[in-house]
Amino acid sequence: MIGIKARPNFWNLTVVMSRNTGFEIVLSAAVILLAAGFFAFMRWQTGSGSFSSYRINADMAHADQLGVGTDVRLAGVVIGKIARLTLKPKTYHVNVEMDIRSDLPIPKDSRLGVSGGTMSSPYLSISPGHDKEHVPPGGTLANR
Repeated sequence: MIGIKARPNFWNLTVVMSRNTGFEIVLSAAVILLAAGFFAFMRWQTGSGSFSSYRINADMAHADQLGVGTDVRLAGVVIGKIARLTLKPKTYHVNVEMDIRSDLPIPKDSRLGVSGGTMSSPYLSISPGHDKEHVPPGGTLANR
């Protein structure tokens, strides 16, 4: 027959695919579990934050090179991110809002500084103080 193309037999293809379905489901589940395990392990090992956080504020005279999403580090370990920067019109200071890992309370007498080398991105560095009181969620860290 000239001009008529044979139609593919989809029923045979379905039978072949159904034979491998059990193995493919198990293999897919194993890959997903492995990826989730790797993600959890990396978050735990790198200290890149936990799944919950609390927000604190800081009053800074200068916020050079900082922006929303910039890392907040303590002893070189990422413990949070900057959520918002706002200028106070009366004092010309910057209010820095940051989300900090909920398992790390910050002492009230801690100091802040902008750090970063020529080969790394800038970040907000917290030098922990020794005060027994901590900055509460929503509280302000006075950088004196």
